[in-house]
Amino acid sequence: MDGYDYLNDYIGLWGYYDIDLWLRVHEDSTFEFVNSEDEAIYTGTADADEYGMDLYFDDDTPQMRLDLSVSGDLLEVGSSDALHPVDAIVSRATCFEKKRAGDQWRCGFLPTPSSWTAACAALPERAAATTPTCATGR
Repeated sequence: MDGYDYLNDYIGLWGYYDIDLWLRVHEDSTFEFVNSEDEAIYTGTADADEYGMDLYFDDDTPQMRLDLSVSGDLLEVGSSDALHPVDAIVSRATCFEKKRAGDQWRCGFLPTPSSWTAACAALPERAAATTPTCATGR
């Protein structure tokens, strides 16, 4: 297709299957990777062709190639990670908290229940793990 702007095929929001990180591609060829709070982590410019998209980061991060799969996913070259089109940012992370002297401190986010249970059990105070009471989705 001569003169076709392939970037149009990628404009919008893309989410990883297993990582709480999203790629937003804009009409002006810019992009950003955002976290579950919709905060930009990486920014840059995108260039697309019929086979996928190249991302050029504003900082020293190496260029990233995303190949378009038959299913419509974007496959990260050199990795097993894939992105798929999504309508909204919805976190899949679970949160764990540690309690000490009546105060609650959020320790962090981990991707699976077995991971957060193990991490909480390893804390010095053997903190109690809680299910996604503080996980947020947009």
